[in-house]
Amino acid sequence: MGVPRLSVVMVVPLAALMAGCAHREPIPRYPWQGPGEALRIMADRATAVHTVSSQADLTLYKPGGDFIRLDAAAAMRIPGYLRLRAWKFGQAVFDLTYTPEGLWLVVPPEMKGRASPQHLNARQLARAWPLMTGEFFTHRDLKVEGGGGSKFKVIEPQEEGAKLVCEVDRDTLTPRRYTVVDSAGKQRFELLLTDYRGVGETVWPSRITATSGTGKIVIVFQDVEVNAELPPATFTPPRRAEKQP
Repeated sequence: MGVPRLSVVMVVPLAALMAGCAHREPIPRYPWQGPGEALRIMADRATAVHTVSSQADLTLYKPGGDFIRLDAAAAMRIPGYLRLRAWKFGQAVFDLTYTPEGLWLVVPPEMKGRASPQHLNARQLARAWPLMTGEFFTHRDLKVEGGGGSKFKVIEPQEEGAKLVCEVDRDTLTPRRYTVVDSAGKQRFELLLTDYRGVGETVWPSRITATSGTGKIVIVFQDVEVNAELPPATFTPPRRAEKQP
């Protein structure tokens, strides 16, 4: 079962950003005006984001606990484009390119059998990443539960009786946790979004953690840029990349 689309990018007025500095994260807060207004705000904020680029620390964990930590760079063009490259001691060891035409992956032979993205389901990572575009909150079949406490849930039906559940912080209207639950009630995927920070008029989670049965991926973002122009070849797969089925 593929991972459905998720959303994290939030665009906010600068004045509201400054007003939210009293919160533990320097991001704005919103009075609760009902589920419909909350979804509208989240959808409207996200549509202003067109590109995202960042340096990052990437840590890949196998189910047994083995891991590899890499220096990385990420680029996203919305909708549907992702490039993630990673290095170890200055040497490129991983390259993932995801476009509407498919997924391409480079994993050097010396990484095979270790905590490589090949063992962590690179397809799942690629499909989870573009979910951070805001499109999720524009879907028509969303159901909102809660709103009276510190968080509320946004639920979307998925294929084969599964569902996608997004837990949203009520004060800041920022997604904090996504889970994919199958028809038997078993959790198949979890995406945690923490440490939101302001990037101009945008807020972005400084840390994301994606966990499934194939392992765990932790990305810590640094020097995030939003809506910067990206080079034309950013999403061109390297020649040695293999297209994934």
